[in-house]
Amino acid sequence: MKKLLFAAIFNKKNLLLTIPVFALFTTAALVKAQTDQPTTGAFGLAVSPPTLSLTMNPGEVRTEKIIIENVTNQATTYYPEKDDFVAPKDESGTPTFISEEKTSSTYSLSKWLTISKASITLASKEKQVVDVTISVPANAEPSGHFGAVLFGTIAPNTEGTGTGLQGKIGTLILVRVAGDAKENGVVASFTTDKSIYQKPPVNFVSRIRNLGNVHFAPSGEIVIKDMFGRKIDSLKVNDVAGNVLPDSVRKFENKWEKSVLPGLYKAELLLSYGTPQKSLTASVSFWILPWVQILIGLAILVVVILLLVLGMKRYNRYIVSKAENKETPTSTPPTVQW
Repeated sequence: MKKLLFAAIFNKKNLLLTIPVFALFTTAALVKAQTDQPTTGAFGLAVSPPTLSLTMNPGEVRTEKIIIENVTNQATTYYPEKDDFVAPKDESGTPTFISEEKTSSTYSLSKWLTISKASITLASKEKQVVDVTISVPANAEPSGHFGAVLFGTIAPNTEGTGTGLQGKIGTLILVRVAGDAKENGVVASFTTDKSIYQKPPVNFVSRIRNLGNVHFAPSGEIVIKDMFGRKIDSLKVNDVAGNVLPDSVRKFENKWEKSVLPGLYKAELLLSYGTPQKSLTASVSFWILPWVQILIGLAILVVVILLLVLGMKRYNRYIVSKAENKETPTSTPPTVQW
């Protein structure tokens, strides 16, 4: 399995940014884009569109166009390749790529792809169109299939080089084969990172599991209520329409930073997904308690009470002593007779 470090968000609205990351780095950055402008790689290649999200019928053949542009100041040769991708184990949404030769995924797409060119040499600032043909088998079952067309500057079969050791940039392709597919999502968990906070921010993690065989993009909000059930705020969840792939879990993170009074709060997760729309719900409670300030206040209160008690005891001793002095009779010396 070839796992490329390739940052991406799956987006049914074609809102995706992919960036190549060299093997020098051990982690990939998840980059969110809210535009379908061309994506530019570290080696000077711009690719558009960053994603293709398609619904196709069994037996259908369709050709899509990918536009690449050399944005460097020198001529460069680029080599396209087709790969599959699956959901990462870290639930981040950053895809794990698998070469066509090594793929065994149920949701493979690479074998359905044909790229029109084996290499493309572009002069500085030159653009070219690369045709990608998707051929869905006539016996394809209704489900999702996921692949990518990636471009690099090293030929895939170059002797002594590993294709996973070069930066790549490209287009993710998500195909849904039409028919009675299985859409089934559940909330794996909805949590905060703590149960008691001195003050916001409060960090929410929503983990959505896809038990079906097609991708979906859950969307909705987190509604936050106080201890009396009154709504005081809400947060958008997955506003970039990131997809959850089949047989995987994807986590969505939100941060709540509103200043509020101390007390018990409840957060409700309200999501919808699929066609027709289905609901996903969950809830979690947490406290906002500035316990440091509370402890300081309690300490001050204890000191004040102790001072009052000591003061009252001293005052009582003074009163008792004064009363005892008044009750003691004054002796009169005897009179001597001469």
